[in-house]
Amino acid sequence: MTNLDINDTIFISELEILKEKFTDLYSCIDLEKIPVSIQLIKEIESEFADFESADTGGRGEVYRIAQKNITVRSEGIKNIFSLLSPNEKIENLSSDMKLLDALGGDGLLTKVISNIIDSKNLPQILTTDISADMINAAKKHNIPALRLAAQYLAIKDYCLDGVILAYGTHHIPVPQRLEACKEAYRVLKKGGKFILHDFESCSPVANWFQEVVHKYSLTGHDFSHFDYNEIKSYLYKSGFESFKIEYMYDPFIFTGNSIADVKFQFTDYLHNMYGLYKLDLQFGEQEVHDVIYQLANKYFVYDYQQLGLSQSFGKKTVKINQIGQRWQLEMPRVAIVGIGIK
Repeated sequence: MTNLDINDTIFISELEILKEKFTDLYSCIDLEKIPVSIQLIKEIESEFADFESADTGGRGEVYRIAQKNITVRSEGIKNIFSLLSPNEKIENLSSDMKLLDALGGDGLLTKVISNIIDSKNLPQILTTDISADMINAAKKHNIPALRLAAQYLAIKDYCLDGVILAYGTHHIPVPQRLEACKEAYRVLKKGGKFILHDFESCSPVANWFQEVVHKYSLTGHDFSHFDYNEIKSYLYKSGFESFKIEYMYDPFIFTGNSIADVKFQFTDYLHNMYGLYKLDLQFGEQEVHDVIYQLANKYFVYDYQQLGLSQSFGKKTVKINQIGQRWQLEMPRVAIVGIGIK
């Protein structure tokens, strides 16, 4: 490490942890790219402050409170890993596979997949993110993590079996999105897979972000979402000769002892997940939950026939059902996903 002209001691400590505990992932790090990577983060980090701590103008703390319930988004995350798996069968994942979760936040995808598949088949997953607070949170859970921007990865060519860009792709500025996809292509091995996931422009999720989150979140949310042609263009221009684009069911699911229990879990999750704290300035505590529930029911409505999907693709609206002695609330979300094979 002494031959690196780097003053960022935190970054060096992250590398040392990788070197000591996660040697296979460390072997993929391109040390020569690190100085440029650090400089890029310093230049653009102010554009990505949403998920830093509140004292720096972000909403990272409340977002991570929501993420403590790792089961809520597990169906969609399982679907992502299935698409990434050989022959799209999640049981084909293996411990010798090296994957990158390039917008990984506090390591939620790693936490979820660790609960879904047997540990002997668990791939080695490097979580990267531009948020220092998110990477620190991931490291506290012993998740291999490094502060990198998806637009410039300090990772060697032809080193990874899979790259995931999900749950935050719309935060990447439009002029930088192609670069992020090119970086994914560069670091993949021949035959490696790239997952480019977002919620389509003008979809219920995109409208929720634009009309609810941007209005009521303390940080706002002025980001443009992807559409089919944009994803197609990025995959093609990045070098992927083999790719497809499809819709993927990606719901929020809550389980509890009563209707009141799952409704509270649901509204509390949305309150924290999206930082809807401007509502607190207008309403009392119970009213805030009521308003969030009404807004979710208004926005998360799907017409699967219009999307060319089967009516059984997923729930069409927010639904509460009794399953045995328990209750379950499911909020539908449909993601658009590009899958490229190098």
